[in-house]
Amino acid sequence: KDSDKAKNITAKIAEFIALDDQPLSVVSNVGFRRLMEHLEPRYELPSRSYFTDTALPSIHNKLRDHLLVMLSKVSAFGFTTDIWSSSVCPMSLISFTAQWIDSSFNLQRATINAQHFRGSHTAEHVKQAIGDMLNSWGIEKERVHVIVRDNARNMKRAMEDLAVPSLGCVAHTLQLVVHEGLLSQRSVTDTMANARKIIGHFKHSPLA
Repeated sequence: KDSDKAKNITAKIAEFIALDDQPLSVVSNVGFRRLMEHLEPRYELPSRSYFTDTALPSIHNKLRDHLLVMLSKVSAFGFTTDIWSSSVCPMSLISFTAQWIDSSFNLQRATINAQHFRGSHTAEHVKQAIGDMLNSWGIEKERVHVIVRDNARNMKRAMEDLAVPSLGCVAHTLQLVVHEGLLSQRSVTDTMANARKIIGHFKHSPLA
């Protein structure tokens, strides 16, 4: 259990969970436990709570420390950010991705934040969230070359108030153009309205 080999196996299992987006319940699954028992009968598989409370946080802390060192050496960053929300989920998420050119002139990229966005999507709240994320990584505004955002007014205003350069996402602009172009056609809106009625009927009728 405390041997170097056992510790290495446990570390690889934690890495497997993190890299492949596996549910933590995988370590409790019968098939997985049988596999581990077959590969190394003497290995005692830790509990799910161990991976939740110890192994995965340890990986996170090591990666964060490594990334902090990398980011501290970068003179200029490009960032992308977006807020995701859904009508079927009450929670919004905000992402923050950094891109930079390293000393070997290779493009590097890292998603440095993907977290719960609390409160309404006002410019002030967005400004606060972006500012907090930059501060948490020790990135000064002077090193922000540009932040690519969507074209919503709150996002544009937030970047202006934060005093960082920003650009609207070209892909989002094209999406808005196509969306508005389609919805301006009566035949399209009528078809969508009929489709919603049919879906609503089957969704709410137990006899349908």
